[in-house]
Amino acid sequence: MFASIGSYAFWNQAVSEVGANKGGLFLHLVPLFIATMAVMFLSEVIRPFHVAGAALIFSGIYLTVAAPARARPRLRN
Repeated sequence: MFASIGSYAFWNQAVSEVGANKGGLFLHLVPLFIATMAVMFLSEVIRPFHVAGAALIFSGIYLTVAAPARARPRLRN
């Protein structure tokens, strides 16, 4: 129970510091963190779909961060 309350408190603090746009990207890393902890603490085995999911998560974050800088339309004055 304390971990759940603490996680929300830390999440809200982090979002207030970095902003909602950047903070939202880290929300997609939660399944990857859960899978990593399952491997460490529950002796789960990493399967190909874990690797594929991680690759999709990281590529999506990369595209979200890198693509808008190149794709921004220039405003005409």
